[in-house]
Amino acid sequence: MSFIKSIISLLVIILTGTGLFAQQFGPQIVKPFDSKDYKGRNMLILPLDKVPVKNKDMSGFKEFKTDSKVEKEWKTRVEVAMKMSCFDYFEYTVKDFFLEDMKKGKDKAVALLYFDKDFYDNYYAEIAVVEPKYEVLACVPINGLTLTDSNDLKLMLNMLQYQLNVNSSYYGNNAKPLYRGHENKYQTDIRDFADKVRSKKLLIVKYDKEIKGFAKKNEKLNTYLKINWKLTLYEMVTQKDLDQRVAAKFDGLYMKSLFIYTDNPKITYNYNVFLNGKSGNVMFIHQTNGLIPPAGFKYVEKMLDEWIIANLDAKQLKEYNDSKAKVMAPTPQKSTPKTTPKTTPKTTPSKPETTKPKTEPKKK
Repeated sequence: MSFIKSIISLLVIILTGTGLFAQQFGPQIVKPFDSKDYKGRNMLILPLDKVPVKNKDMSGFKEFKTDSKVEKEWKTRVEVAMKMSCFDYFEYTVKDFFLEDMKKGKDKAVALLYFDKDFYDNYYAEIAVVEPKYEVLACVPINGLTLTDSNDLKLMLNMLQYQLNVNSSYYGNNAKPLYRGHENKYQTDIRDFADKVRSKKLLIVKYDKEIKGFAKKNEKLNTYLKINWKLTLYEMVTQKDLDQRVAAKFDGLYMKSLFIYTDNPKITYNYNVFLNGKSGNVMFIHQTNGLIPPAGFKYVEKMLDEWIIANLDAKQLKEYNDSKAKVMAPTPQKSTPKTTPKTTPKTTPSKPETTKPKTEPKKK
């Protein structure tokens, strides 16, 4: 029997190495959990020296001459990012810890925010608990983010908050306070976004000239969105234009992609984060193999629509559905009234002049 097991193990190794077994790239899949099991915990955030080198820029800390002053500045930046973000799932403290020691200690009063790396040099931020057992509650990629910058740190926190909400079904009627004085900032924001959502815009960055066949790709994407994207208005813009509008906190939706590397340098996954331009909060996340295809936006629209609905109260849901019905309803066709035929005196008989009814062309 042991010989057979050895053969099976060898075959698994060979088949995995040749790529016949599917491999998981990107954040680890997190099991659903009940938020009530972790109510009132304090989340420990690692100090600056534990942030991955690739995710920090120390040039802004040069003026702080001692380690204690540097760490104080890091705590300040964490506090600023927390206030700018929608993260309010746990209260928090910046405090050093060793994950393996925490696993052994099984502290039921804490959650842990730390950083991890996979075999392909992808970095992730994870939130986990160690009691009653070690369990990851949220995991998001941080490739390309500079966490010493408050804006990038805010994005990381917003992604983690979104994943915590999804993984724990912490929305709709289940969004109960996890600690005293708690306000669900994320749900408040998504309800604000849902108000007059049909007049908002989705901003999509055009394919750049460096992309082969960029003109045809842009035309195809524009045509697809024109036919299929109904949730909001949309506009295709340059990256520079998008950056300016995001800086001005435009009231709409945009997409930011983080890269996830694989065992093949020619294959890169995109972690597409759809963000509220006004607040920077995450509305939806969709991972694709390479650039998101036009058809991917239809899937995003469907899932985003369901996610908004899940977070609305009864009154807002009615208003939201009413606005959707108005958009989806066909536009009634108008026609001009018939004109009364003109008659001529009997002395000069002639055929009455009539005009055919005219109708406006159908709107495309």
